[in-house]
Amino acid sequence: MIAEAYAITKRSRHKLPLAYTVWRPFIEGDELSTKKTLISTQLEPVELTPELLKLALHGDELYHMQEFMSWMFEPPARIQSYIDRYWSKRDFFNMGSPGSHSRSRKASQKKQSTEENLETLITEAIHEVIDDTWRSVYEARLLRQAALFQFAGRSKDVQLVQATAAALHPNSSLPAEQQPFIRAMIRITIEQGPLRALAEALEVARFGSMPINLFPDKE
Repeated sequence: MIAEAYAITKRSRHKLPLAYTVWRPFIEGDELSTKKTLISTQLEPVELTPELLKLALHGDELYHMQEFMSWMFEPPARIQSYIDRYWSKRDFFNMGSPGSHSRSRKASQKKQSTEENLETLITEAIHEVIDDTWRSVYEARLLRQAALFQFAGRSKDVQLVQATAAALHPNSSLPAEQQPFIRAMIRITIEQGPLRALAEALEVARFGSMPINLFPDKE
């Protein structure tokens, strides 16, 4: 199964994930010397100090890294209503069309209004779906990713991920709606979730049957 996934990744010209590179000797059955130190799979949580708080306010920059580009809110069903509300208000027939100065000004105002509405929607979603359980789960996921970065010698990235994870801790002093990482995740899920699902379904369909029903029957 691993060999098949590796072959598909090469055929689709995608870069192998860092995690695969790190764990390849383990999952492919290579023998390890007993003298080698075992790799830590997760860093220990750290306290959100004032210094780390400043760093955590840049948590949305994690989405500039390839390793986080696929991170979206889970489970998606809990945020589906906010995705529907956003997409139901999108105007696909009057977006950036050339015209008079007046039309351009109206388009700019409409874009600003859409952005403000999206920010309001993000805040509503955070209050509704982000709880202590979710924060603990994603804190652990971040600390596992930090361990991979540490193994790869990416010290600056480790610090940013650790700070973001510390902010996510349920006892953190930074409210969820003020955390750039959480806001970025909700934004990307709302804006790009349906399009990413469609793109992934079409790509996987090249190598087999469709993995999801793009047009499910309404109950």
